[in-house]
Amino acid sequence: KKPIALDYAYAKYTPYPWIDIIGGKFVNPIWEPTDMVWDTDINPEGGSINLKKALNNRLDVFLNTGIFVLGESGSAKENDDPMMYILQPGFNYKVTDKISVKTALTYNNSSNVKGRVLSGTTGTNTLSGGFLRYDYIVVGPVAQIDIDAPFASTNIPLLKGIGRLSLFSEYVNNTLVSDENNGFAVGFNLGAPKVQAFGDWQFRYIYTMLEKDAVLDILPDSDRFVGKTGVRAHEGIITFGLGKNTALGLDVYRSWGITNSKGAETLVQLDWNMKF
Repeated sequence: KKPIALDYAYAKYTPYPWIDIIGGKFVNPIWEPTDMVWDTDINPEGGSINLKKALNNRLDVFLNTGIFVLGESGSAKENDDPMMYILQPGFNYKVTDKISVKTALTYNNSSNVKGRVLSGTTGTNTLSGGFLRYDYIVVGPVAQIDIDAPFASTNIPLLKGIGRLSLFSEYVNNTLVSDENNGFAVGFNLGAPKVQAFGDWQFRYIYTMLEKDAVLDILPDSDRFVGKTGVRAHEGIITFGLGKNTALGLDVYRSWGITNSKGAETLVQLDWNMKF
């Protein structure tokens, strides 16, 4: 018998256009403009109900929810497995024909993790006797502003051709911990709305500061200081279209431990992306 690894395998039911019900192992339904909390490679396992409704031609509201399994307890007790419960209400508002705002408030309750060791840990959360000292209830706002053709009135060709400017931010606070329990990310995305043809380009920059007990250390971007918490980092990404649905990307990280800046790390990645 051969073992297999699944990227995702799920069932999705859409009884009405405004609701999706998903179960299995699926693409993360929680909206975040950065990967400060969630590595984009993580496809959670469990269930999710997602609602979205347009109230008028400028405003729509949404609600993302999730019940995710983080591991098995190995105990005979019921309701003892490490779990995560997520609630994320938010809205999209079109301020003008060129400016739109998206914002949400995320509530993330990770229960039954205290006193355990979770698969994929980087060992940077606070431990007691080799096991997690805390459970994690993390709350925080996320927001993004999109501006189409932000420099259309300029006479500088390079700026005039920029299709979209996005500004985004994210904040988290672990309410169950009194120290080293915060994190934030800020940044921008500049260039074409999508890189899908030759000559299209984007530049993205993110600054992240994530204290050691702000979130579970199994979740953040694994390329930023090996996925550890207790870090601060700069990230810059340049993407250039080589043709239809194919692009070349250069991703550079410069990261430090918050309490000790001597161990700075620079990571450079070159990616060739194809969609088909």
